[in-house]
Amino acid sequence: MTTHRIALVGFLACGLASAAFAQAAPPSGITADQSVLQRMLDAEDARATDSSALAPILAGLRSSDITVRRTAVRALGRIERLENVPAIQPLVTDPAPLVRAQVINAIGQIAKGVGANPAAMDDEQRRALVSIEALLRGLTTSESDPVVRGVLGRTLGRLPYATEDVARAASESIASLLDSLPTDGALAREPWFGIAHGTDALLRRFPNLRTAPGVLRVAQIPRIPSVATAARASDTSWSRETNVILVAIRGRVLAAPADAPNAVDSAAAREVRSRLLSDFGDADAQVRRQAVASAAVAAAVDDSARARVVNVAMRDRSPSVRVEAVRAYARRRGAPCAPLIGATRDPNAHVALMAIDALAGSCEPVVAAVSRLSTLVRELPLGVTTREEARGSWHYGAHAVVSLAQLAPDSVRRVMARLMAHPTWQVRMYAARAAGELADTALLRAAAQDAADNVRSAAVVALSGLIRPAQPNVTTPTIERTPGIDSIFVAELKRRDYQLVLEAARALEGAPAAGSLGDALFVALDRISLERRENSRDPRLELLARIETVGGPNREARLRPYVTDFDPAIAGRAAQILRKWGVANATAAPRPMPPIPVALSELASLRDARVRVTMAPASGGGSFELRLFVDEAPATIRTFAALAVKGYYDGLTFHRVVTNFVIQGGSPAANEDVGNSRFLRDELGLRSHERGTLGISTRGRDTGDAQIFVNLIDNWRLDHDYTVFAEVVRGMDVVDGVLEGDVIERIDIIGAPGWVRK
Repeated sequence: MTTHRIALVGFLACGLASAAFAQAAPPSGITADQSVLQRMLDAEDARATDSSALAPILAGLRSSDITVRRTAVRALGRIERLENVPAIQPLVTDPAPLVRAQVINAIGQIAKGVGANPAAMDDEQRRALVSIEALLRGLTTSESDPVVRGVLGRTLGRLPYATEDVARAASESIASLLDSLPTDGALAREPWFGIAHGTDALLRRFPNLRTAPGVLRVAQIPRIPSVATAARASDTSWSRETNVILVAIRGRVLAAPADAPNAVDSAAAREVRSRLLSDFGDADAQVRRQAVASAAVAAAVDDSARARVVNVAMRDRSPSVRVEAVRAYARRRGAPCAPLIGATRDPNAHVALMAIDALAGSCEPVVAAVSRLSTLVRELPLGVTTREEARGSWHYGAHAVVSLAQLAPDSVRRVMARLMAHPTWQVRMYAARAAGELADTALLRAAAQDAADNVRSAAVVALSGLIRPAQPNVTTPTIERTPGIDSIFVAELKRRDYQLVLEAARALEGAPAAGSLGDALFVALDRISLERRENSRDPRLELLARIETVGGPNREARLRPYVTDFDPAIAGRAAQILRKWGVANATAAPRPMPPIPVALSELASLRDARVRVTMAPASGGGSFELRLFVDEAPATIRTFAALAVKGYYDGLTFHRVVTNFVIQGGSPAANEDVGNSRFLRDELGLRSHERGTLGISTRGRDTGDAQIFVNLIDNWRLDHDYTVFAEVVRGMDVVDGVLEGDVIERIDIIGAPGWVRK
């Protein structure tokens, strides 16, 4: 037990001033000047821990300036250390509502971070989290500001509750925020959005809360009309975001059949079902899309009502709604194939691709699905082609071959050789996936020697899946592990692509221990480590996991240097392995890289700037423009803008396109695991991942490597986990039209002196 933890529990129980807060020096002035904000940002970037390093932030908590106090509170929340809660807790009574909102959000961020791994918590931490829960729930009866009440709702929804009963009590506290709220006239965004947000967050983690009175109260809220607020006269979208979440809540409440165990009774189900079905008539496409998605999986919605919604949605004017309808229709086992076949001819590529993938399911007659898929494979262009408007180029045939391999394996074998030789590497990648469905090891061996590492990676994943099936209902391997197959994986360890090395190391799990294998793993680890790229963490951790069980010549001596690695995660893992091997005194002593310097003065001109993303003509062309949230994510924006000015993103692709979710791009290798060498720290805040906002892709806390994603829908489940740093202000239709592999021609910053491309 540490003194910090003792102080925390005592503080939250008695409201006594903490030692850390008392040590904060008084501010040198009352104005939010650049020097004050810069010092706080530097401490935040350094992830300061001791009181000396935290001094600029702790001083900021006592500033007379609202902006300084808010920024200081936000910084401590982003650092996510439990011992910092006593420093910010007194500000829950700050006279400024925006400061109080930030305090609540920061406390929630800290609690969520600490509770992310319940198994690693000690009793003192658990008691501290219980105190935080009590503190925030108590504020629901004393806080009157609607914005702060909304943040309370969001925060109570994401706290790490130990049991379902505690979460149920929290759902009642969230619903109590509805008390005395007007239900007609000009409705402000909050607390409506926060109440819906928090309730949905609870339901996602605790599905049985569907019967809680507080949840049912929220689920029965009527759709909220779109009304501009005084603060944002042009804001007519907030109600859409709230309504989308309300529809999702209704769907979760109806997830189990009425009157079944842990399900709502018939009367409540009837009320919520009526609202859900009426939501499908909303004028906003995103509300209709969510209504289709929710109705498709709501067991308390009868089949006839669900079918009516889906059938109408298949003809909706919005492609986003049609995509969801195709997805929902595909859930019907034995349904006629004709609607799906018709959808493969949809003028929108995303709808067509969803239908092509869906034909691998169980519609009837199968022969019709096979015929359509075979036609699409035959129509795949033999060479590299550009795409026209909303249509794909290679996409339809590539998706079709994977579906066909699942549905009628024999019908696709004769075309595989042609596809494996296609000049477009994405086609070869999809062909490798199809070869995995066919269990064709000869084709996979060939794909594992492809010139494109992403094709090799697909082959490795397919071979590994045949040896070690990932499906929970499949326990028998399709093929046996052999030295020949393992040699394929070992050979891939020599490649430079991090994703390929990662997948090869994963595939070697369970391989027989041998000195040669251990040596190959160490050679790969040493080679990648010499590059000193922070974003090499995942492949290096996977290599260490194999080294732990396989070892190798001089294993202890070869591993010892890694306890002082530049990456704390690698240093900690190396020390752990050494201790397991019997080196009792092995201790991690990482030597991390210094933070990337961020000068606020350099970012000032970006506040009024626009960022133009221009797509290559061969990828459909067009452009979209962004507004940057400079004050909310300065470190992220500094790196993004600097890379854009250097031309880093020119010629890169949107390699990941998940319809009705996100598009992701900015990888030099067109995959998830290769990005900029330095990690970006997360800059989490109160902004939600609404449709059209941009975030930074990560693989764990503070692991962004400058890959960006654009939210195609309101992805509120990503809130508080991924940085939101910009929003699309023009050209969302271009974003909606992006397909996998589409190329970014260039990114320009407009209207910002000092940020002009050389």
